[in-house]
Amino acid sequence: MVCKQLAACIADTYTSCKRERECIEYTDSRSTVRCEEHRKKYLLKNDMQKVRIRKYRLDHGIVKDEKGFDACDNLLAVYDGENPKLIFVELKGNDLKHAIEQVYLNIQHFGPELKKNRFYARIVHTQGIPRIGNSGKQVDLEGAVRSRGGNLKMKEWTLSESLSELDNK
Repeated sequence: MVCKQLAACIADTYTSCKRERECIEYTDSRSTVRCEEHRKKYLLKNDMQKVRIRKYRLDHGIVKDEKGFDACDNLLAVYDGENPKLIFVELKGNDLKHAIEQVYLNIQHFGPELKKNRFYARIVHTQGIPRIGNSGKQVDLEGAVRSRGGNLKMKEWTLSESLSELDNK
């Protein structure tokens, strides 16, 4: 089941949701947002005067028991303007190609529903030096996030950035 209220939830216009506790880990202005799995970490430092950030569980939260849908690990909504910036986060082992495909498919799926938001993609992996540099899948993913005003960043083991650096390459 894929949540049908995600756009309303992100826009803070939903009235009631029975699954809210399963999907949303927290909404606050903590100094560092952490996404971790099997020693892989994505860290987002909130250095912009305590901007509010909502951390969603995509896998087993927004997307639950949906055959054929391989959800990303997390979705972060950064409330620093009229429309929140959305960061798709995937923490993957050594199958970087699959991680890229996974994030791309999530963006393709949720994109039409979230038309007003900027999209960013973050992939933390353990593959070492990526051998797929300019593969078609990576080019497609970079194009998808660029067309939505964002960017793609990938790193081995730990990716750390500040909100003020979000748009830097």
